[in-house]
Amino acid sequence: MVTYTLQWLIALVTVAFATLALRIARPAATPDLFYRSAWKLVGVTYSVDAASQLVQYSWGGMALRGGMGSAWMTSYLRWAPALNHSRTFLALCLAIALVVLAVKAAPPARWFWRVYLTAIAAALALSVAAGADEGPLVESTHFIRVALWDTAELVVVLGALFVLLVTDRVDRYLWAALATNGFSVALSVIWMAALSRMRDPNVWSPSPWQVAAYRLVLALVMLALVARR
Repeated sequence: MVTYTLQWLIALVTVAFATLALRIARPAATPDLFYRSAWKLVGVTYSVDAASQLVQYSWGGMALRGGMGSAWMTSYLRWAPALNHSRTFLALCLAIALVVLAVKAAPPARWFWRVYLTAIAAALALSVAAGADEGPLVESTHFIRVALWDTAELVVVLGALFVLLVTDRVDRYLWAALATNGFSVALSVIWMAALSRMRDPNVWSPSPWQVAAYRLVLALVMLALVARR
């Protein structure tokens, strides 16, 4: 129950983060077109991220209420991997889009946003395919897959942070928030790999609530940065 509560808090913080990012993306709040576009990318992506979390945790709540063997629990375990992967694929889309924004000579036109929304839809479809291929959630296999995808995400995010730093296409508060997220992903690689061995008494593994706790702390740091902006 502690883990479940922390997950809901993370989802609510993500909603607040996305909402503030979209408010900053308004012309009155951010005159610079590149800065505004970066905030819009982040706001849109984290809105979808938050929706994914809200769906998963609502579904998970019904599963917990139904108990093991219930239809809710069976369906939740079947599709929880897809929902987990969806947020990784969304983060990959965001990092790539920010790099494209950084190297563009002119602010993004309407086609850029159409392509990005299509990429988000493709990322969600890919997460469904990845979840279908993986099957029902099994800790020993799922968390390893999450760690592998998080490793790929970390490489792309670190590259994006470097490009954004040298091109100055995002303001310092957004860059700091993205860097905080990168730190969260780096921790996730280690902790997800450790969680895959949670059933092995001879290997250290964090408790799920500890993973949720550090993610909540870093999500609050990101929210504080966007609120300060």
